[in-house]
Amino acid sequence: MSDINIDQIIPYCIYHYNDINTNTYYGYIGEPSIVNQNGNILYKCLDNINGNGYDDRWALYGTFFVVSPMARPIPRGLKLINANKAGKYPYDTESIKYSYDAFNVEPNSVSFLTWTKPVEGTVPLYLYITPSGGSYPSFNKIPKKEGWSENIMSPIYVLVDPKNYVGSSTNLFKFKRDKNDVIQFKFKPIQGRCIPNTTGVSINQCFLLTDEIDELSSEVQPTNLIQMIQTKKEQNITTFFKHLSPVIIFITILFFILSLITCIVILYGLKF
Repeated sequence: MSDINIDQIIPYCIYHYNDINTNTYYGYIGEPSIVNQNGNILYKCLDNINGNGYDDRWALYGTFFVVSPMARPIPRGLKLINANKAGKYPYDTESIKYSYDAFNVEPNSVSFLTWTKPVEGTVPLYLYITPSGGSYPSFNKIPKKEGWSENIMSPIYVLVDPKNYVGSSTNLFKFKRDKNDVIQFKFKPIQGRCIPNTTGVSINQCFLLTDEIDELSSEVQPTNLIQMIQTKKEQNITTFFKHLSPVIIFITILFFILSLITCIVILYGLKF
């Protein structure tokens, strides 16, 4: 089993149902169990999910770590993903897709935040669609099979514990572990994103740092196209007048005033 202290980084559990004799394969992504171990609250992926409609053919395949779906606003570089469970036997993960509405969580689904593009320190998690129409997550690429296809968003990129990782990727960082041998993921704010880094800080601290950087950037830079155009106009006008001599400015203003008076006199004369 795998465990980690409760934080913004939590493990999700991948279970497989493989029946070679009948060529039947199912996959399931589920939330971990929360337990109290020696006074510590931990998340754990149990070795099986017997009960509640599942049988002993389901076995724990692996564990991956992601950012809690409760993080708001959604940090830059991360995407909210929903893994929807089928409402009937064998209760496998029916579909895995993006969630475009952070407040519209579908029933019978689990949600998490992770990367959809390669990030140093993460590994790919491939998402396959089986002949039955269900989803089958795997840390390794599966050779082409009849009736199988790859989800359009596959692969996604996740964190793993090297001690429990069953894939073949070598892009693994050696993060420190606490006294209970629980892995402690760290991050650094890079270009407004929190990226895994062994010399970084906790994910919570990293989010705060990126927020501070965003606030400082918004104070000194235009935040949208209209503001950029307005700022550019103001700069151009200021620069134009700065290069004119006081005499030319005086003559220009005087000419404008005389022209205005002449127009008023002409219009007044035409009226009467």
